[in-house]
Amino acid sequence: MTIMTINEIGKRIGDLKKERERLIGKDKKLRVFRASEFEDLEKLRPDYDYEGLQSELDGVEEEIRNLTAKAISILTTQKVNEFHDMTLLDLLLYLRDLKEKEERLYEMTTHLEKERHFSSSLLLEYEYTNYDISKVEEDLRKTREELEKVRTFFDFYIYELSYEQTE
Repeated sequence: MTIMTINEIGKRIGDLKKERERLIGKDKKLRVFRASEFEDLEKLRPDYDYEGLQSELDGVEEEIRNLTAKAISILTTQKVNEFHDMTLLDLLLYLRDLKEKEERLYEMTTHLEKERHFSSSLLLEYEYTNYDISKVEEDLRKTREELEKVRTFFDFYIYELSYEQTE
């Protein structure tokens, strides 16, 4: 029985995808060939084992599916008690939401309370913020702290997370 961390699962899936692309490239190069009508086709025909190559490709794709299913199972079933009893998938989604919130709040902090706005009319217009910039800055600071806390926890947790694999 082999124990793999979820990080190792991801690396293995990446390696398998590269192998899959290599096999597909090999198949594309070997499945057809060119020759003039005066050349001996049998001398030019590349060695191509269709069934063997497809079998090898099927095996790689099956391993990718199995590892992906195990990773998804881990991400969707294991609870992370440090973060309100979320699953790892919930935690990933929370990270995404925090990042989007950080970007939105940061954009709000870049506005001035009163900003000159150029328009096509002859009138001089101003754009006014309709919120308290200091409150947004405080929310941004808190969001960044939470984001850093969740990222750090997630990195350490994912690195240690593992499952047992029978060979």
